[in-house]
Amino acid sequence: MRSLADTIAYLKNYAIGETPSISVGGAMLEAEKILKEIQMRNFTKFDIEAEIEISKAKLLLNRIMKMDQENPHIQALQVRIKDIDNKLNELLQRINAANSKTNEAAMVNESNRRRLSRVKEYSAEIKSTRQIVDDQNFNSTQLLKEANKNLINTRINYDDLANLLVDLRNGSNYLEEFEGLLWRLNIEYRDKYVKRAHDHAMELMRESIRLESLFNKTRDVADGPLRAAKAYQRIVDALLSAEGAAKNASLAAETAFKVAYPGDPEESLVRRATLSLHKSQELHSKGEKLKMTLGQLYAELDNQRSALGTTKGILDVTDDRLNALKTLMETQLTSSISSDIQDSLERTQTTHANVQRTLDHVNSIHVNLTIIRERTQELNRIDASLLNEIRDKISAGESHTMKGVRLANNLRKTVDRIENRGNDLRERIEALKRKIKQTRQYASSIRVSLTTNSSGICTRKYRPSLQPSTTTSILLSYAISSSDKNALLMYLGSHNSSDFMAVEMVNRKIEFSWDAGGGAQRITHPLKLLTNTPQVSDDTRWYHITINRIGNIGQLSVTPANIEGPAEVVTPVSNASPPGFSKMDLLPSDILWIGGIPASAQNIVKTNRFAGCLHTLSIDGEHIGLWNFTESEGCGACNEGEELVSRQADEIALGFNGKGYFKGTNRIRIPKQHYSTVLAFKSLDEDALLFLAVNEVKNQFFSIALDNGHVVFTVQFDPQTRLVMKSSKQLNNNENMVQIQATVQNKAIAGARMGRLVVGDQNQLGTVKGGPDLDLSYVPYYFGGVDPEFNKERWSSELILRSLLGCMAGLSVLEEGKNPLTDGQYYGVEQSCPEKPLNDVGFLGQGFIELQSHVLKRESNFGFTFQTMEADALLMLSTFIGQPLQPGEEHPPDYYSVSLVEGHLDIRLNGGTSSHRIMSSAKYNDGYLHSFFVIKENRKVTLKVDDREVNGTRLDRGSQVVSGPDTGGLYFGGVPEGIDAVTMVGSSRALKGCIRDVIVNNRVVSFSRPVKFKDVYIGRCADLPPTAMQGMEGDMKEIDSCQPPTQHTVEYKALKFGDQLESYVMVPMNPRTFKKNFNISFEFRTYYPNGLFFIGSNIRKKKTQTISAQLRNGRVIVSLRKHNKKGPKDTEAISPPGLNTGQWRKVMIEKVRKRLHLFIDNQLVKKVKAPRKMNVGRALFLGSLPANIVIPDTMQETETLRGCLRNLKINGEDFEIPNNRRRDHIVGVGQCFASVQPGSYFPGDAYAIYSDDFNVGSLLELRLEFRTWELNGIILSVADPQGTSLSVELVNGAVLLSVDMGTGHPFSARVGLRNKFSFCDNMWHTVKASYIKDSISLRVDDYREAYGFNGSGNDKGTLTGAPFYVGGLPDTALQGTLMSRENFKGCIRNIVLNSERRDWTDMYRLQNVLLNACPVQ
Repeated sequence: MRSLADTIAYLKNYAIGETPSISVGGAMLEAEKILKEIQMRNFTKFDIEAEIEISKAKLLLNRIMKMDQENPHIQALQVRIKDIDNKLNELLQRINAANSKTNEAAMVNESNRRRLSRVKEYSAEIKSTRQIVDDQNFNSTQLLKEANKNLINTRINYDDLANLLVDLRNGSNYLEEFEGLLWRLNIEYRDKYVKRAHDHAMELMRESIRLESLFNKTRDVADGPLRAAKAYQRIVDALLSAEGAAKNASLAAETAFKVAYPGDPEESLVRRATLSLHKSQELHSKGEKLKMTLGQLYAELDNQRSALGTTKGILDVTDDRLNALKTLMETQLTSSISSDIQDSLERTQTTHANVQRTLDHVNSIHVNLTIIRERTQELNRIDASLLNEIRDKISAGESHTMKGVRLANNLRKTVDRIENRGNDLRERIEALKRKIKQTRQYASSIRVSLTTNSSGICTRKYRPSLQPSTTTSILLSYAISSSDKNALLMYLGSHNSSDFMAVEMVNRKIEFSWDAGGGAQRITHPLKLLTNTPQVSDDTRWYHITINRIGNIGQLSVTPANIEGPAEVVTPVSNASPPGFSKMDLLPSDILWIGGIPASAQNIVKTNRFAGCLHTLSIDGEHIGLWNFTESEGCGACNEGEELVSRQADEIALGFNGKGYFKGTNRIRIPKQHYSTVLAFKSLDEDALLFLAVNEVKNQFFSIALDNGHVVFTVQFDPQTRLVMKSSKQLNNNENMVQIQATVQNKAIAGARMGRLVVGDQNQLGTVKGGPDLDLSYVPYYFGGVDPEFNKERWSSELILRSLLGCMAGLSVLEEGKNPLTDGQYYGVEQSCPEKPLNDVGFLGQGFIELQSHVLKRESNFGFTFQTMEADALLMLSTFIGQPLQPGEEHPPDYYSVSLVEGHLDIRLNGGTSSHRIMSSAKYNDGYLHSFFVIKENRKVTLKVDDREVNGTRLDRGSQVVSGPDTGGLYFGGVPEGIDAVTMVGSSRALKGCIRDVIVNNRVVSFSRPVKFKDVYIGRCADLPPTAMQGMEGDMKEIDSCQPPTQHTVEYKALKFGDQLESYVMVPMNPRTFKKNFNISFEFRTYYPNGLFFIGSNIRKKKTQTISAQLRNGRVIVSLRKHNKKGPKDTEAISPPGLNTGQWRKVMIEKVRKRLHLFIDNQLVKKVKAPRKMNVGRALFLGSLPANIVIPDTMQETETLRGCLRNLKINGEDFEIPNNRRRDHIVGVGQCFASVQPGSYFPGDAYAIYSDDFNVGSLLELRLEFRTWELNGIILSVADPQGTSLSVELVNGAVLLSVDMGTGHPFSARVGLRNKFSFCDNMWHTVKASYIKDSISLRVDDYREAYGFNGSGNDKGTLTGAPFYVGGLPDTALQGTLMSRENFKGCIRNIVLNSERRDWTDMYRLQNVLLNACPVQ
């Protein structure tokens, strides 16, 4: 303030002429400085304090004025006292009223308490009702299974009905023929029989009436036996149920411990055993009751037997009389009988038939009653022992059940402990990952310059994030302080093509060379680089090198970094490589060289060594940390000019790259009464974080974010108290910075807190009541994003945490300016924010982006790179539709578009006269990056995809020029609502995917200045959610055939051991080979922890000398054993563990005098003392020992090597096996695949027998993994001669699980996808299957589980005592439920049956199976 007063006084003196001289320019600069200082100050706090002071002053003034106007007389005081008395009386009345209200409130509280108790009762009823509903749901599931069974029975009955219908039709035809025959005979029979029966009609009627009366007694007598038969049936059913329940209880008692599921006890077999126990008890009680009724039935049976005897006699007499009547009718009746007699005759015949059926029924009842008596007597004999046995079985089952429950509970507790430890370990790993990520982010902000060492050498390799692209941007900051004229700055090349880019200094001029596939091209910039100081501190001699490649056009610019005064304008230079090649095929595996080149590029560049100082390097906007190299040779450090560094640090605007953040803490001593922040931003993000401060302990935060383009200010005091304010306009597409000020009071004033949000020219005030005081003064704050250690899992549902892609400036917290370079930690923040081109945009299937369109002239082109899984999508459209029109105008018909139609590229152009279309034959919706280019040469149009010409057409004369609007009209990924684009595009469906590197007329089209956009990720293709690239499910991929089988490349000179029972090689040896000094080396590969590499032994006079090398528990163990005077002496050299990884490992054993050395991968791992001399015989066995050789008792038993050996060398001599010069004996040894993975290989003629006597029982759980390239194949099968069988197989691309319980009606579960080639993709798939008595389930990978049920209701027995085959069948094996006998081709691994994992070496038999040798490319 004093300097300001001095300045004002100085100006006054100057105005009156007392100042001798003054510089107007200096005064203006001083005034501008003062004005800027005033503008940068934040007077918000002082405004609030001033307003508060003014309000207090007004209150004090009013009080003083009132006091001044009062008349201090007694009368006035009395009036005032009376007024106070009245007010006190009124207060007492209000207190009484309040007391009454309080009493009412107490009554209401008591009523509410009673209501609360009723609500709790209702809640308990609801819970019980819910339990009942759950039980009903369980019952409904069982009913659904029963319904499924009934449906299957219905289908079977329907098939039977079809057969019966045929029989019925045949019978109808027969009846029609018989009816015709009877009609012809009717006249003859009328004369022959009917008339003769007329005479005895009346007598026959009387006889029939008498006979009918005789049957009344028969009906009464037969009623009792019928009831007895029904009772017998109930007894039989109950006994059968009791017998079945007893058997089930016994089976449960014997197998409860083995098959108890180690999961939730409510879902295990223990619960089923308990239910069986209850059912058995119920059936036992029913059996007791039925036993009591048997005695009562005995007397009734005797009575019925006597009655049946009488009835039988009556029926016999009746039958004799009927026969006599029939004879009489045939011999004596005349032809004069009327039609009434004929009817009577028919009634009599019907009565006779009924009597005969009754007699048969009574006979059957008699037989059944006899059986009842026998069964009852048998039941009396075995009742006590049977019930005691049942009781014992039930008790034993209950004991085993309780034991299983206790075991299951213990297992559950163990699982819970393991899960808790696993969760704790997982959290620690995630925390460590966040720490590592944050450390890497901190390290990426380090700027380390690079130069040569004292010997002038510097070569480094890097692995940047690369991908194929049609555009490339490279930025370098470089200076040279030596006299070198040539230097290789950078080389980047593809390892599988000729594509490359190189930057060199040749004769002090920068050159850029590249090759995009059509041939190399080189451009040279004319600016000559000047030599800097030895400390490279001269800022004017630092140079920024900028390289842009667009398709086949390269552009090079070299500018000094800091030039004072007018700089010499040096225009960029450019040139083009051969046309038609625009895509640079670079992959993440390619290497970036600095100061070096690979051997294949020696003839491409002019220089081969580095010189100078390289400060920064970035490729396509990604900063390459010069310290983050993969390999380095030589190299040292240098510094950039101090003035340039300080100038960059003073930059006001900051650039956020969409992945970064700025984190800081406040340095204040006393907390303030408010919390505030000030910032300015510019971004195209629709959703992004601008500012955040969080107090996790008190669950409070202060947030400013972009939400759908609107600025949203949110303050949370507690989860129930929030202050939210939102801007009315979308502000994510402004050309200028948007200023934001946000303030909130920490403590409440008059019960409320006030907040203020200023966004540009919009000022909002808001208040919130309640909640605790805001405590954020000492917590960290974030600008533009959060660091990896931030608890995103907790806050992601409440806050927008996406990092900002854009610019920020004027950062301030609590009236203190903030700078990321000096005030905290930062990542992904650049020191300046120039406008950078955004060359990619991501789409979610519901948005679009609109840019300014371009005219396709006679000579023109356009194209871009895209990536999607969508078969149909709109990629690009240029049209006049949707553009504003003047009155009377019409939209021109010109347009051009790019779409995907069923995966094919569809290009359409219309120059005003007619539409032309070009389509590709190949499909490009495979999720990979594809680049296309449309080249228009007058009327000829050519389509190139991935630098290959795929199609073309020729326009008519009126379509040589395709126009486009100037203010917009170029849409990508979709179009806005209201634009009808159906006739202009192949597909109008919005895109889900990514578009990048748009080129029109050899110029890059940036997405930095869009006209409009909605629901897109501008500059953020890498941030697309995973669902954006999953347009199709796994079973909807465009696969039209099985994947070809893996090429079986054989490892040269490698032997495969262990695929047969005997597998070894006997190599004849000179007995002096291992006598004194020797060395032996070999390489091995195996997944098994144990196996013999070689052994040599000599037994003489009961004394054994042995040398061996083997793998034991993943360690290489070399043993020497020799007898001396003191007895046997053993020497062992043991390596570290973990050598059975499936990778080639080299072993070298060297004996020199009395020292034995063991080397693993050329590293000495063990050195031990050894005998001076050895005599191990004339033979060396590799892999195993023959069965006829007995291992000495003093030697530990060895296992056969199940893996590969190669490169065997003994005393420097290569031992190639077999060798014609030696008599090598080879048994069970095969060739070794070059690359393998865990899993046994089935070539098509192989199979394995898991067990030759496998018992499936009532429960089987199966899990395995397979990989194949065939549609059909046997995975496993088991079948016995009784007809029961189970199988899993591939049938026309589907996995099928089938079971037959011996009834001849198998039931199955099938998992098949809409694309039948999904499982023959030569990838691993997991099969999980289970079988429980009469139901099966099948799941493949994560697809929907399939079920099958035994619909026949028959269960002849379980599958027992049958061979269990895997991968195929021998010719003599039963086919069972298999649809075909085609053996499996591919690999199988990780077979688990009933929670038991069995290795292939433990199988009963293997036939042509290659163990753990699943070939891969």
